[in-house]
Amino acid sequence: MIKNKTFLITGHTSGLGKALNIELLKSKNKIIGISKSRSNLKNLIDIEVDFLNFIKLKKKLNRIKKLKKIDYVILNAGLLGDLENLSKIDIKKFQNILNFNFLSNKIIIDYLLSSKIKIKNIISISSGAALKAKYAWGPYCVSKAATKMMMDVYSIENNKINFINLAPGLIKTKMQKQIFYTKKKYSSLKKFKYLYKNNLIDSPEIVAKKLINFLPKIKKSDIALYIDLRNE
Repeated sequence: MIKNKTFLITGHTSGLGKALNIELLKSKNKIIGISKSRSNLKNLIDIEVDFLNFIKLKKKLNRIKKLKKIDYVILNAGLLGDLENLSKIDIKKFQNILNFNFLSNKIIIDYLLSSKIKIKNIISISSGAALKAKYAWGPYCVSKAATKMMMDVYSIENNKINFINLAPGLIKTKMQKQIFYTKKKYSSLKKFKYLYKNNLIDSPEIVAKKLINFLPKIKKSDIALYIDLRNE
């Protein structure tokens, strides 16, 4: 069990992020949450900001500059975006997904690296979409692949910090709900629709417990590891 650690979690007000908060607060961990809305949980530090507003995001991060250490940074916030052929996706919508899923993480990481805060682990919540293209998932796949490579580069440039790409598997969140209710009939969606309909996808609470139980097992590595939580 993890106790008395300091966490910075993005996208902490719903889905996996919220479930992590609830579980971690049971063990007297300190949580700083960054999201576009405020959490309804007590005993955590809320930083409310739009991830697409990079100027405000940088300013809001100054709220944590007096921290001495962060044991685990969990970059969890993400958007799926439109499920459509890549050639049909408007460039502005594409850029928004890249900004939200990819570049906002760079802003957060760069701030932490330039600060005096001692950072131990930076974990990006990744996906199989970072490794394998999926039909009609263009912006999401690109953003996840870019984030994985960014983590890989950071890891070889900052060998005192553990950088981890952690894929938790499918989670019953708003993202899976979006896939289930889309009217598009792409073959790449059939599996997800079937699993969602038959309640075969783990809840955020189950995945949060698995993730937290895995954290103490993380070993220092000179390269960013890609870890599929389902195999641990």
